Amino acid sequence: MFSAYDNQNNKISINDAVAGEFYICPTCKKRLYVKAGGRKKPHFCHYRNESCIDYWKYDESDWSNKWKSSFSNEEVEIIHHEHHIDIEVKNNLGIMFSSSSMHWETFIEKTDYMLRNINNAMWLFNLTDLYKKGTIEPKRNCIIWRGIWKMFYDYQYLENAVWIVIEIAVKGVSWFGILKDLDRSYNDKTLYVLRWLKEDQFRRYFNDIADKKDPELPYKVEEERQRKLKEEANEKERIEREKHEAAERIEREKLERQQEEKEGQPVLLRKQKVDEEKKGGQQENKKQNERVYIPERLLDPEMKQMSDRLNELNRLNRFSEFSDLAMIWYEKYGFAWTYSPYNHEN
Repeated sequence: MFSAYDNQNNKISINDAVAGEFYICPTCKKRLYVKAGGRKKPHFCHYRNESCIDYWKYDESDWSNKWKSSFSNEEVEIIHHEHHIDIEVKNNLGIMFSSSSMHWETFIEKTDYMLRNINNAMWLFNLTDLYKKGTIEPKRNCIIWRGIWKMFYDYQYLENAVWIVIEIAVKGVSWFGILKDLDRSYNDKTLYVLRWLKEDQFRRYFNDIADKKDPELPYKVEEERQRKLKEEANEKERIEREKHEAAERIEREKLERQQEEKEGQPVLLRKQKVDEEKKGGQQENKKQNERVYIPERLLDPEMKQMSDRLNELNRLNRFSEFSDLAMIWYEKYGFAWTYSPYNHEN
């Protein structure tokens, strides 16, 4: 505990406390003393054999103490009933610190406690040690946090009511990851990151949340500006490309006209000649691929009878029967039947 009250009911920070003086617990109203020395930072402590009604364990690391020291004494360890919130700022925004993962029931209990007593809540997790041990793996748009599912899995909360932030110090630089909605982003121990921020950016982000502003607005504006710049650049590139293509087309037409004058034969006539040759070749191929016609005199009686029947069906527009009989003709004689006056000479 880093806050207590003196005999005049003034809130005292541990940084201003005097060793040897007596202080009062904000929760149970029992006496406290300043405990200093050893591996832990100085803090307020209950006397031996005296218990407090606040049974929660709070993060009292150097990391959380550094964060608490950056807020005013009136914002640190605010009591609500039997527990306190690490930081509570204006507009009912609270923040709790944790240097590691915790039991999922503890996480839910503390989060629900904040939401019952204030409107919005934020968790700030220090994952630097876990990062050094390789327990977590941060990536560009997500973080793989092994074992996290017991704490975050299927936790339901109101949108924009709970903010989850992770801090990772890499080469002396602290990076803050703003996590997306946990109950919808959880997948195979992967938590999706909305945005990675440096410390000064995160403090501005936090202040916007505290002021009930949209913390994403500056980034949305910048992203929209970048999108418009990209569209303008693409449009400019398209115009330049069209100008270049038009210039090439004009130059090509100029060369063609020069070639026409040189050869004495218009390009149009050459193209027309090529088209005619191509058309003639197609007609020749069509003639070669025409169906076989046979004179009536070469038809045997059965073939002539079937041919007359096909002719009659074709004249009567009975296409279904015609198609079936034509298929029988093809399978029997090996070529397609086509109406021809030679097949039906009088």
